[in-house]
Amino acid sequence: MSARFLLIDSDAQHRERWREYILRAFRDAVVDEYDPLLEGPMSPEFSAAAFDAVLLGDVMGADEPPMESSVEDATAAGLPPHDPDFGETTVVLGEDLWRTANALARTSAHNAWLDDLTRRPAFAPVISLDEPDDEGHWPLAGEVPHIPLARICRSQSTQKELARALRHAVDLRMEMRHHARQQPGAADVYRFGNVLIRGERCLRPIAASPLSAVYLAESERVGRVVALKVLRQVPDVSEGNAFDRFVREYQIIAAIQHPNVVRIHDLGVADDHAYIAMEYFPLGDLRRRVKQGMSPDAALTVLHQVAGALCAVHAQGVLHRDIKPGNIMLRTDGSVALIDFGLAKQIAVDAEITGQGEIFGTPFYMSPEQGHGRVVDARADLYSLGVIFYEMLVGKKPFQASTPMGVIYKHTHAPIPSLPLQFLELQPLVDRLLAKLPEQRFQTAVALVEATAHLAASWQMQPTLNDRRRDL
Repeated sequence: MSARFLLIDSDAQHRERWREYILRAFRDAVVDEYDPLLEGPMSPEFSAAAFDAVLLGDVMGADEPPMESSVEDATAAGLPPHDPDFGETTVVLGEDLWRTANALARTSAHNAWLDDLTRRPAFAPVISLDEPDDEGHWPLAGEVPHIPLARICRSQSTQKELARALRHAVDLRMEMRHHARQQPGAADVYRFGNVLIRGERCLRPIAASPLSAVYLAESERVGRVVALKVLRQVPDVSEGNAFDRFVREYQIIAAIQHPNVVRIHDLGVADDHAYIAMEYFPLGDLRRRVKQGMSPDAALTVLHQVAGALCAVHAQGVLHRDIKPGNIMLRTDGSVALIDFGLAKQIAVDAEITGQGEIFGTPFYMSPEQGHGRVVDARADLYSLGVIFYEMLVGKKPFQASTPMGVIYKHTHAPIPSLPLQFLELQPLVDRLLAKLPEQRFQTAVALVEATAHLAASWQMQPTLNDRRRDL
């Protein structure tokens, strides 16, 4: 079995160098890379179970010293001067002082990661790739130092030095795994309810429905924390072709490669139960952002990204049919991803799974034609996205009633609500998205992407009545 290592570093050149060193020591090694700047903080449940060692390098990435190296340069650049009346003071560092401060920040960030990882139970051996101080001393990591397996100077290390540390790590990890396997109930970490899935370590339940259960898991295959969706029914007893629907969900998503569509890592069957390992979103879904209040710029950004995802989805001949804030997930880099294609339906295929006239989805976000069980097309997804856009701007749903059928009725008959005055320029966009008749809406997601891109570049908020009273 090949050795497997996780390389954590935000500098691409560093990663290339360390990868070369690792492959010289272990020619058939598997090296996974993790960029903290792109992927964000590591999930607190992650234990690096798939890896023989973790190499922790620079977590801040490359940077350049400031162009301004004096107060005169700062003034010429339009920065505020030092003045006690200023609420904030701009301090311009010379290049030498900047480099010293930058080195301290990098060391502090590295040590915070080092302290975190080395405290985690059963974590893989950690090799620290850092810089000692001028006297050759390594800074402590945390109030109670947890010593890594090895500390190697990032700028002056040799391939031989790293190879020795890696071999030590592989031997140590082998002992750790042998000891873990001897413990009572060792296989229970792979149990999801009554389903045993080797290679997927159960961390905790996330959500459940009559059809499936979702768990937070650490995938030894992927080397990441994932969301693992497990189908409750088995093929021979499944009612309503639930197994086929579940497998189709995976097939749909796997065929779509888009930055705003959830990433699928793995599909399998264990104990006659199908499962999907997919991207995990620690920040949750769009509902949280809506409750916190969103700026129009943020709302336009989400609208643009989800419209882009629908371009890819519809290009595959697929309708989502359940566009709602709970199915739009937040990433740590600020982007969003569309999930949950369980209700998706191939446009070109007759309804094999859901019979004609049946209603599926969430009433608050249904198009009029979907709410009444009529034939739907891509424009129904765009209507649902329009409902979300209104909710992001105003903080409430455009159509509400005491019963689901009351909501469906309003989607069909109630007038489109007006936005607050400061969003007046966005009203035509909302009107077109929420048009009762499909032919009056955007006809494709591509057209919506183009419209949102134009608006994001040109629109300005209109003053409110109170603003005008203050002559603003």
